[in-house]
Amino acid sequence: MGGKISRAIHVNSIQKYDDGELLTDKQREEILDLLCEEYDYRGVRYDVVMSSKLTVRMPCLRCKEEQEFELQLPFGCIAERHYKIGNKVEWQAGRFPEKGGRPDNGNLRKEVWNRCPTCLRDFWLIVSVREDRIEKMEVDSSRSVTIPDDSIPIIEDGKIVAHRIEPKKGQGWR
Repeated sequence: MGGKISRAIHVNSIQKYDDGELLTDKQREEILDLLCEEYDYRGVRYDVVMSSKLTVRMPCLRCKEEQEFELQLPFGCIAERHYKIGNKVEWQAGRFPEKGGRPDNGNLRKEVWNRCPTCLRDFWLIVSVREDRIEKMEVDSSRSVTIPDDSIPIIEDGKIVAHRIEPKKGQGWR
């Protein structure tokens, strides 16, 4: 979850009541809606993290060791899905985008957080979806100060396809 003023609701944590049977996707949606309504009522900002994952192979942004990362996606259907760059996203029918529904034209950009299993350092990425397909994943340049070198990779199809160069103080992005 989070602090007093923000929360992250992880849909895959909604599994069952006590020691009872596993919940259906419909029951999980109802519980998710109740949680969101309560947070809205209390004025608490929240993000919903769905059960789906995006697998990308890339070097760690900090230690540079090549690895396969599984990024938890804050969009798409409530049931667990496994995606790669280029796959079509399965959306929740009849729901708002912030609760897994399809955004306008099937386009969105969302921040995702991850931690390297080797160096145990955190980093932020942006996943871009265009016309319902996961188009690319790139480093969140607004948080690039956490990356030690001056080169920020852009990953497509599991390969580095370009670099965004961090400017020197007083210069803009190139």
